[in-house]
Amino acid sequence: LTARDARVIERANRRGVSVARLATRFGCTGATVHRSLVRSRAQRLRGLTLRWIELPTFDRPDAESVLLSAPIVRSGLDRRLPSTDAHALLTAAAAAGVPDAGAVAALHGAYNFLKRRAAHAIETLPRWPAAGKIDAIETDLRWAAHLQRRLVSLGLPAAIGRIQQNLHQPLLARPAEEIEELLRFAVDVLVTVVEELDPSRDQRLERRGAYTMDRALAEDRPGTDRRGRARARHEPGSVSLPALLDGLTPWSGWLEIATETQTMLDRLDPADRELLRLEHGLDGEPPRTRTWLAEHAGTTVGSVTRRLHAAMRRLRRVSRG
Repeated sequence: LTARDARVIERANRRGVSVARLATRFGCTGATVHRSLVRSRAQRLRGLTLRWIELPTFDRPDAESVLLSAPIVRSGLDRRLPSTDAHALLTAAAAAGVPDAGAVAALHGAYNFLKRRAAHAIETLPRWPAAGKIDAIETDLRWAAHLQRRLVSLGLPAAIGRIQQNLHQPLLARPAEEIEELLRFAVDVLVTVVEELDPSRDQRLERRGAYTMDRALAEDRPGTDRRGRARARHEPGSVSLPALLDGLTPWSGWLEIATETQTMLDRLDPADRELLRLEHGLDGEPPRTRTWLAEHAGTTVGSVTRRLHAAMRRLRRVSRG
């Protein structure tokens, strides 16, 4: 296969074309197509620039077991502010308390450790890496994305509070398009805060988020002109949002299932739905590797991989309507 063939195979497979059809199209075996797809996945990973905050705990011999075994990083990863409805999000944010510093430190430590582990694994990938090695890296990155969303969600109430202080009125009193723009702005600011936060230097998420939000608003305040605008009234469900917590990492676009697509999972048969939920950590627990899924199902990794590919093809079809 040429480099161009490999690119065509990757694009076609991502659009839902099966390995069997691709093998027929290119006159090769299914194993050859699989190797090409694994190598393409490796090339995508090599193209990532992963940065992390180096924490003192990373040098401990038991760092992995300590950082990745905390209950808060292994369960409830789907406990986040609503991200598709402004009224629900702002109501939940108003009721949220100050995030627990210990919980934030645990989430933050695991998030950075997973990025670091993935980066080191990518550096050592051979030219033709094993599929299991790629899967382990991708699983770490999916887990890291879940932790990042949790951290952004925990920091949002303080950032929203600063926006409302600057507006001198609740966000729900603003026009719908301005609400969406300001909430997008808040998420962007919080992503930067999460990436730069260092709890080992006594930095608190909510304080850092509020401070950075104030500075960002002073430099670039998005939204429409606020003078002379009548106070808006928005009922629950009347201001929809484009899944604000989707796509926050450089790898989310190809390693995660978008929120809108997740709503179609119930249209799959239960076995397919469960397999995708486990691989992507949509049950609130860390994403599982295909090796884990195979052991859990009492089958082979190859069988699980074929089932996952078929399930994703079906999910794409039902999502397209």
